[in-house]
Amino acid sequence: MPCSSARVSVSSDSPSSTVPPSVDIVAQNVHRAARHLRLSPERLDRLRMPERTMTLKVPYTTADGRSTAVRGYRVQHSSARGPAKGGLRYHPEMSLDEVKALAELMSYKTALVGVPFGGAKGGVAVDPRTCCDAEREAVTRSFARRLAPVVGPRRDVPAPDAGTDAQTMAWFADEYAREARPTPAIVTGKPLSQGGAAGRDEATGRGVCVVTQAVLADHDVDIAGARIVIQGLGNVGSHAARCLANAGATIVGVADATAALHAPHGIDVAAVCRHVASTGRLRGYMAPGVRPIRGPDVLGLDCDVLVPAALGGVLHAGTASDVQAQFVVEGANLPTTPAADDRLAQRGVTVVPDLLVNAGGVTASFFEWEGNLNGPVRTLAETRSDLAGILQRAYHTVRDAATEHATSLRTGAYIVGMRRVLAAMDANGAG
Repeated sequence: MPCSSARVSVSSDSPSSTVPPSVDIVAQNVHRAARHLRLSPERLDRLRMPERTMTLKVPYTTADGRSTAVRGYRVQHSSARGPAKGGLRYHPEMSLDEVKALAELMSYKTALVGVPFGGAKGGVAVDPRTCCDAEREAVTRSFARRLAPVVGPRRDVPAPDAGTDAQTMAWFADEYAREARPTPAIVTGKPLSQGGAAGRDEATGRGVCVVTQAVLADHDVDIAGARIVIQGLGNVGSHAARCLANAGATIVGVADATAALHAPHGIDVAAVCRHVASTGRLRGYMAPGVRPIRGPDVLGLDCDVLVPAALGGVLHAGTASDVQAQFVVEGANLPTTPAADDRLAQRGVTVVPDLLVNAGGVTASFFEWEGNLNGPVRTLAETRSDLAGILQRAYHTVRDAATEHATSLRTGAYIVGMRRVLAAMDANGAG
């Protein structure tokens, strides 16, 4: 994006006192699993306490030459199972509490799928939509300089997240190389030309597809002809839509922040994705048999599978009763509140949790990191095959844990992830 007069949205001097919903959602999910694991309050506190929490001033110069600063965060929750791993997100309303919750979530996610990482999260309280490329680069390089002493390929490996991308990772890696020893393994999600892995950009969405197929097969539902609604057509939703359509599913509804569409007989996913790629939004797409609907109504469309792949908290006590799907497969982070979980369970809806469903991204990040360290980086075919195998095994492990404890798939996923982190802490003498 070229530099313009658009101003960078900076965080206030005082952090927000409002606790983000994600913090409460993670806490409730953890406590539900902790009851099944029979953890004492002291042991649960040790599990949940982050190893390192950082709030950093990130100074930089705007496009018009003004010196300013924004607040940055990095939380390293756990390194018991390997280097801390987690994304860098750029969002004007980021808070330390939210970053702590998401870092903890990453520890359980990496443990669940069995990759040798811990959990971390970070980012900068800036709005990337109001930054030009030069300003995003300046913010990223400043943040990298601040983090250089505490990250590294064997300590903490950042990755893209909301508001960041492969270019952000390239800037971060280049600046880190100036501050420390150059290594492509310092970040994942890089451009291919700088050691990135083929298939990393599609991995989270492809993982949604892999897990959806595993769940449907487990319930004797054929993916061919299954009716699927996808709420969110960003990187995750668009790749999930393509993969599911290629597997034979019928995409009957899609939505993003600008529009929602319903097509009972199916949407041409390739055409929709081309439209979104060229215009940046779903609004304006028209085709025979496709009708616009209100954005919130997409959650209540008649379908077999609902994939919330955009924002957190979209399924709550007020919207859960609208869901007609038999399965909710969570592509986004924390899209379902505990209250909605309970209501959906009462209605017999199977919710497949984000902790498992969107773990394809960190799994492919492991492939990239491993290839950077030991070589060679996997081919696209190898990435897709290995990713599918890992996620299918993880689903069956979660299903078995949920069955053993007579609980939901979500609680089963947390049980598996938390148990593995605790076992590593015990082995390391930190439990």
